[in-house]
Amino acid sequence: MAAPVGDVLCPVSTERLCRLRGMSEVTGLSYKMSHRRFLASRIARRSTAAMLALVLAAVCAGALALFSAQRFDGSPGSERGFVLKTYIDPQGEEHQYLVFVPYDYQRGQKRPLLLFLNGMGENGTDGVSPIKDFWMQVGEMKRSFPFVVAIPQCRPGPGWTARERDKALGFLDQVAADYDTDPDRVYVTGLSSGGTGVWNLVASHPGRFAAAVPLCGHPAGSAEAPAQAAPAQLQIWNFYNEKDAPELVESNRCMRQELLEAGASPLVTEYPLSGHACWGLAYRCTGMYDWLLEQSRSHNARQTRPFELLAADRILSTWQSHGPARWTAEDARTIACQNAAADNQPGYVICRAAYAACEFHVDVYLESASQECQLGLFEQATDEPLSGYVLHVSLPDAGSGGLAHSTDGWIAALDPAAQRQLRTAYWNDVRLHFGPGRITARINGWKALDVHTASHDPRPVHVALGTTRARSAVRWRNVRVREPDHGP
Repeated sequence: MAAPVGDVLCPVSTERLCRLRGMSEVTGLSYKMSHRRFLASRIARRSTAAMLALVLAAVCAGALALFSAQRFDGSPGSERGFVLKTYIDPQGEEHQYLVFVPYDYQRGQKRPLLLFLNGMGENGTDGVSPIKDFWMQVGEMKRSFPFVVAIPQCRPGPGWTARERDKALGFLDQVAADYDTDPDRVYVTGLSSGGTGVWNLVASHPGRFAAAVPLCGHPAGSAEAPAQAAPAQLQIWNFYNEKDAPELVESNRCMRQELLEAGASPLVTEYPLSGHACWGLAYRCTGMYDWLLEQSRSHNARQTRPFELLAADRILSTWQSHGPARWTAEDARTIACQNAAADNQPGYVICRAAYAACEFHVDVYLESASQECQLGLFEQATDEPLSGYVLHVSLPDAGSGGLAHSTDGWIAALDPAAQRQLRTAYWNDVRLHFGPGRITARINGWKALDVHTASHDPRPVHVALGTTRARSAVRWRNVRVREPDHGP
């Protein structure tokens, strides 16, 4: 007869245990139960490593089983889903790499092409481990995921070295030729050590890509990135957790500031989380994919002017104050606004320079009491009353924000998904673009509105910062303006 699990873990009876140890029956029973728990936990620990290996193998195998290549007509190149490919590098070495082919792909469509660089834990030679941290997010969108994805695998070792990056670029070229992708829409992303690899590619091949999305990488070793990426107008959206390793967070924050000072305007998302793994959220961020699809190398090439990063003292000394708000400089790049009006009368600080078209980007810090801030596009800087557009950037609990005009009133509401990206006690990235017949806005990377305004376009416009809430402080940082070579 098979022994019960309890007797296997602690085969001595409670009565015998009491005699041997001189315990009471109650104490002996408690000891026996503790002994059982100890042995059970020891067995569990011994099997953990083996179980993790089995789980990883099952995950990768499951990914391939669920989303593996499907031949639609039986001919070569008609596969869909994850396809295992052979790549031979310039040294003649053979590699097994993956490609994700959209399920609705048809040759001649010129699909966008995305290069994915895996993290250190997925280094190897099996060809399939890189999808462990990527396949689930693709799988959730598998019927609508529009990108052809080239997925090389970094060899075991120090990470995405120059040689490994060269092999990745060679494989990218092969995938572009095999699937006839759009050379104007080529993007790169990667996580952890792959995110570091993205930063290195930003520094070494900025013109190769329309946009880059590094996740929780170390940009500290990519000192040339600002000098290379800014002139190339390479668009960047960086993701990491704000409570990741302090040196990683600091290096990412420093890199963004260096890019800003070089004339770029990169996006960043700091999740209010601890730990390293930001990719579960980042690769489910549909706003990021929508943003990627709008980026192109040809658009970048037409933008020859850098953003002008405005110092706080310059804003306070050269812009025109309007209304009851009090504006002060907190540091070299931060200004604060305290609206003293009890009736929520708006207060603005307005740029005296006028723009026929402009891209107006700011970081704004809202307390819960602030509820909203404003970005203005006014026809004049000093006259009463002000005439033009006002973008109301409202926290989700404060009601609908949106775009209003001084004559026509409310024009469009903020997209709810974009408005939900606003956070209190956080530096939110707010962007307002004005061009002939069109105004667009983004909140933390997400498109908040896109309206046509041909019926009442002011010419030119004066950009402005504003607030309306009485006794509530709003802070603005990294105010940057650019007059683009063409509209939004």
